[in-house]
Amino acid sequence: MSETLTYYMTSISPWTYFGGRLLPSMAKDAGADIDILPVNLGKVFAVTGGLPLGQRSQARQDYRMVEIKRWRDHHGLAAAMNVEPSFFPTNPTLADRTIIAAKQTGADAVGLSNAIMACVWEKDLNIGEAEVLQDTCNGFGLDGEALVAAADGEAAVEQYAANTQNAIEVGMFGAPWYIYKSEPFWGQDRLPLLQAALDKG
Repeated sequence: MSETLTYYMTSISPWTYFGGRLLPSMAKDAGADIDILPVNLGKVFAVTGGLPLGQRSQARQDYRMVEIKRWRDHHGLAAAMNVEPSFFPTNPTLADRTIIAAKQTGADAVGLSNAIMACVWEKDLNIGEAEVLQDTCNGFGLDGEALVAAADGEAAVEQYAANTQNAIEVGMFGAPWYIYKSEPFWGQDRLPLLQAALDKG
């Protein structure tokens, strides 16, 4: 039986964008399944003491940009990534729930999540707009109109709330957040540590 790697995320996060590009191959090589759980990070912050970017000190905002550029270069994304996208921040709720709707159909929700995050960080598109999400789903081989409609449906809305509550209960306070064999890993910079855990089986 495959092990499960639980993956808490939100589609607006640059750190989730970095990690999301590497996660599928890591899990595949380890024979692990990924259970992707998009969450409302604002509600997580409200409970765990996190601050939205605009409410952080200028020093923290400045250093965040240093780190984004550093990791962009580390991942070889200098030509692809826009570190100051036009539509950041934007409300990721519809995008997150579209990922949930895709998961509920049995589609590759992890792959779709990476395509959606690329809209923000590579294509300079607004993932708060239904048309952008529809086009992205269509380009991924899915029925964009149906999935975006389902994202506003009861099943996706309830699952988003349940994912968020679950994230709070397991101690999540930032994205991305991974859990493997009950051990939490916060941030894409912990992926080498997650890889070591996967290697152990």
